Amino acid sequence: MARKVWIAFGSILFLYVSYSTFIDAPSPARLAAGGQEAPLAGRTTFYVPDNYATIQEAIDAVVNGDTVIVRAGSYLENITFRGKNIEVKSEAGPQHTAIDGNLRGTVVSFHAGEGPGAILDGFSVSNGKGSGGFLDEFGGGIYISDSSPTVRNCIVSGNTARDAGGGICCVSSAAIIEYNIIRNNVLTSFSTGAGIYCYESSATITGNIISNNSADEGAAGIYCKDSSPAIINNIIAGNSAGRFGGGICCSGSSSPVIAFNTITGNSSSLGGGIYCGFHASPTIVNCILWNNTAPPGAGAEIHLHDYFPTTLDIDYCDVGGGLTSVYEGPSATLNWGSHMLDSDPLFAESGAGDFHLTFGSPCRDVADVSIPGLPPFDFEGDPRVVNNRADLGADQFYFHLYSMDDGPSPAADIDIRIVGGPGMAATIGTGTLQDPPQQTPFGDLYLAPPIKTLPAGTIPGTGVLILSLNVDSGLDMRALEIYPVQALVGAPGVPGTTLTNLLMLEVER
Repeated sequence: MARKVWIAFGSILFLYVSYSTFIDAPSPARLAAGGQEAPLAGRTTFYVPDNYATIQEAIDAVVNGDTVIVRAGSYLENITFRGKNIEVKSEAGPQHTAIDGNLRGTVVSFHAGEGPGAILDGFSVSNGKGSGGFLDEFGGGIYISDSSPTVRNCIVSGNTARDAGGGICCVSSAAIIEYNIIRNNVLTSFSTGAGIYCYESSATITGNIISNNSADEGAAGIYCKDSSPAIINNIIAGNSAGRFGGGICCSGSSSPVIAFNTITGNSSSLGGGIYCGFHASPTIVNCILWNNTAPPGAGAEIHLHDYFPTTLDIDYCDVGGGLTSVYEGPSATLNWGSHMLDSDPLFAESGAGDFHLTFGSPCRDVADVSIPGLPPFDFEGDPRVVNNRADLGADQFYFHLYSMDDGPSPAADIDIRIVGGPGMAATIGTGTLQDPPQQTPFGDLYLAPPIKTLPAGTIPGTGVLILSLNVDSGLDMRALEIYPVQALVGAPGVPGTTLTNLLMLEVER
């Protein structure tokens, strides 16, 4: 069972969708009451199924600038935006709103010149089967061609294609792909890009969790061919390819910027983490490549192809095994920077998919903050730069509250994880929300008095305190289905005392 998690930082409220296998992933700013952004000024808003029985009927009827809000439910459809710059978003989030392709073709298509104003927001996209001719199948979940839409806060899973883009296929596109979970998509035959496929594209791929995708041939996570996407703030983990890059494959005249990513647990016969070949020239900075696997001598972390000129510039990265985990072909040029690490990144709990950094991680405070286009936030909305320093990988160590549980049922035990300074006391509180939040010397307080509090204990040396408690008895919120929780790390008078983000647990009763 899934659950929604609202994360508030400063004046911004992020919606997280949490699952048991991977850490929370955010969406853009939303309002606390009801979980939706306010409709933009000037837009006309329509509802499915209130005004139109199906999503496609709504798309066919509305005009540029309109918004289509889809109520919770499962919609057995294969939809296309028909060149319209409209916003189609769910009311209740992807855990409650599904577009099911029924294996009849691509689930969602953009192929008529749509721009960034064509937005798909907050759906589960599944059971898609790549569309195309007799010999070609592209884009099982989402197909984007000659268009540049925005895809955000979706769960793209359980889709298949034969040739390219089991999850998402981008052709001649500058799409924005942000804050999605892209997992368990499959490519068959000699195909590439099980998670995301980019061809002649300059997509922005940021804040996503790309996990457990599989390809018979190459690039189970992200495939770049003749493309220059910005790949930033992503967790790319547990993907498996037959050849050519378990995590990322760069081929042709591709020159992507790969920054602040955590690339771990991927596997391939050539380049478990990243494969580069056929004239590619990527730049990799501020990333973690750790525990990726390939056969001996084939580049567990990085493989640079044998026969065609390939150039890789890499610096400010933690690469497991250092140069010993890199295969450099005779025609390749490897520019290995002077700020490279080969140290265990000390993830909070990698076996459970928790890739938050712990307090003692060597990846803390060592990123290059002078790079152009430095992202303001990490993959879940924490500030990327703190005291003029930043961390390697997708996560920035920051006082924070999150949960790895898969949506607590009534009376179920859950764990809430509190990130803070070792030795600091932590207290969690619950209550009702106040809007706007109250400003305090310790940060914004999102809970309205009276607040029920519970001592959580002392932050251990790892900087991550795991608090196990019972939803009903521990938080004493039996009558509610939504549990707002915030933590105070420290105490009044203690330097560095901080109020964390707001965590909202949804319990399906």
